[in-house]
Amino acid sequence: MRSMLLLILIPVILLGQYAVTGPGGLVIQLDTLDCFFGIGDTVGAGRRLMFDFRHPWTRGNSSFGVMIDSVVYNNTQWLAASCGHEHLRHFRGPITTSPTGFATQWNIPVGVSGEIIFTQTLRAILIDDLPACEISYMVYNNDITDHKIAFRQAIDVLVGSNDYAPMAMGASYTSVGGIMTYPAIPYFWMAFELGPGESGDQVVARGILRGLSSPPEVFAYGDYYYLNDDCWPADPFVVGDIYHDSGISMLWQEQQVSPDKAYGIKTIYGFGAAPEPGSSSMVMALVPNSVGSACDKWAQNPFEAALMVYNISIADGIDTIWACIHLGEGLNLEYDAVHEMDTCVLLSRLLPVDSTVIASWLVEADSAYFTFGPTDATVMISVTSTNPDFSNRVETTYVHIPNPAGVPPTIENLIVPRNAISGVTTPTFHTKFLVLDDEGLDHSTLIAQIGSVLHYYGDPSLNFYGDTLALTIPTYWFMHANRIYHGIVALSDADGCSPDSMPHVHNFWIDQRPPAVGPFYPPSGSVISDSLQPIYLRIFDWPAGIYEPSITAFFEVDGHTEYLTILDPGLNYSVADTKLIYTPTEKWPDHSIVVFCLTGVADNCDVGPLYTPRNANSDTHCVSFAVEYTSIDETGKPLDFSLRTFPNPFNTAVTIDAPLAKSIEIFDINGRKVADLSSKLDGIRNNGIVWDGSSDRGNLPSGIYYIRALRQDSSIIRPVVLLR
Repeated sequence: MRSMLLLILIPVILLGQYAVTGPGGLVIQLDTLDCFFGIGDTVGAGRRLMFDFRHPWTRGNSSFGVMIDSVVYNNTQWLAASCGHEHLRHFRGPITTSPTGFATQWNIPVGVSGEIIFTQTLRAILIDDLPACEISYMVYNNDITDHKIAFRQAIDVLVGSNDYAPMAMGASYTSVGGIMTYPAIPYFWMAFELGPGESGDQVVARGILRGLSSPPEVFAYGDYYYLNDDCWPADPFVVGDIYHDSGISMLWQEQQVSPDKAYGIKTIYGFGAAPEPGSSSMVMALVPNSVGSACDKWAQNPFEAALMVYNISIADGIDTIWACIHLGEGLNLEYDAVHEMDTCVLLSRLLPVDSTVIASWLVEADSAYFTFGPTDATVMISVTSTNPDFSNRVETTYVHIPNPAGVPPTIENLIVPRNAISGVTTPTFHTKFLVLDDEGLDHSTLIAQIGSVLHYYGDPSLNFYGDTLALTIPTYWFMHANRIYHGIVALSDADGCSPDSMPHVHNFWIDQRPPAVGPFYPPSGSVISDSLQPIYLRIFDWPAGIYEPSITAFFEVDGHTEYLTILDPGLNYSVADTKLIYTPTEKWPDHSIVVFCLTGVADNCDVGPLYTPRNANSDTHCVSFAVEYTSIDETGKPLDFSLRTFPNPFNTAVTIDAPLAKSIEIFDINGRKVADLSSKLDGIRNNGIVWDGSSDRGNLPSGIYYIRALRQDSSIIRPVVLLR
């Protein structure tokens, strides 16, 4: 039975690296600068599975990278420089520990203001009671557009003390390199300290490529001299070359990731089983432990079940080897061109020493039978031989069948700020989500975002209280204009189903300042002639914006006061222009003084018992102006629109009176404008405007000039004579 065990790991910091010891004595070491990692164990001085083990922070040979829209980012500085890639170190975020190991985050800018959050997770597990490391990479698209993502992982293999460890791809031992592509990717690969036929204390490495892992699109193996400097695709020179420095390289094909969505892959590398001392043969069953989750419609159904037999030392060979598959209820054989058609097959009439043979069947779980669940279905594979030196045996595997009617988890917001908050009333602040599932949650799959950092299950910032998940947001982040992202990036139930709304990420602003007010138009002290002149006042708040129902004002005219709210006719707030506009519902009285005051406005922060109140600008902001649209002169008589000049002719200057004029312009005898005196007008009486007979180019020559006064659709023209 294929089993998996997760233990709480205790991290140890050694110089420039982290180290954890997991189940079975597995040791994972992580470089703290560029996140090279090494895998080994605690036996003796520490048996090695990688060249980087013991010194990942100085050796740094097992590189990895992510491709985003054809731009490659990798963790190897010299490789980035030689290939024209971006070096991941520039984008490094935090390294976090959890009960499952290490997680490292990089924040890579994309687009105008978006980012790709790239995460490496190293997790110690047990598979078939053997220690291994689950190596996972995930991206979260925190941008507004789609991005194409691909991954690469290379491993400099060193097994025990052997840097050119013999390797086997599936059941095929090979002494030369090669490149394999999907779907011809084997279920596993192995590397041996001494050789596949040796038993005893030798170290054996095993990598799993399918079933428990995400199958790569390309799997290259052989001499690491060729694989180490791959800019991205596998170096074709590795094919057919005898390797003297063992290594592998994996590429996962490009996937399009939509905004606010995540995409990830994983592969497994750890210790394999060496034949027991004195064993003359080795038998290995290769059966996946699940058909996949109910929500992905059992993506691994049908699945492949295989059996490998290896003749270690039976000199005369193993003759007449039969393999039979026995399927539990609800499982049936499917047939295609590459799998066995019979339940029992003759693997070999004679298997020579140091040789392997393999049989594989295609098995389907019958959805018409498995209408219940979750449950486990049984796959038994027996192998027999007439050779008395061969031990007949039966390998049994249990394949997990999720409930086909399983319902994905649901997420509801309990305490989630809608827009912005000004602060909190408690020393710590939690956003809370109600997470429900009929089969129970797999808490180890939880990944949450708080700010720009991803947190993993076991982090003290994430806590389940029954069905409620609480995310702790540090209050030192509560600074004005800070935008805080929070929510669930990944979570699945016991059957591997994720919520339909995943990821479930929100954001809110911190706004600790009241709205800004001013200036008014018309300005204080001005005289206006428009009887329906609107009043404008800029009111601005960022980032929360203005809470419009909070706006209150009043105006006073000739002793009459009227109080206003945003619901009253004439008072409106333009969000686009950030302006408060009051349009009088009837004419302003002539010859009056208008006083208009803003008495209150607040921002649009959320309110509630956990939040401090909205930021309010409670000062009174006022403007006063005069209204005169049928103007009077000094004697109390109404002014008429007119134009008078004196002296005329003139030598040095002429004085112009133009009551009620809006502009005054000077033209020469040919109709060309030579001067504009409009800036000298006071808007009503316009007395004593002086023109000195010059233009912006200097003094004008003697001659006849025309003065034109304009008021709306009326004009008056008078000639004047300039004598030099």
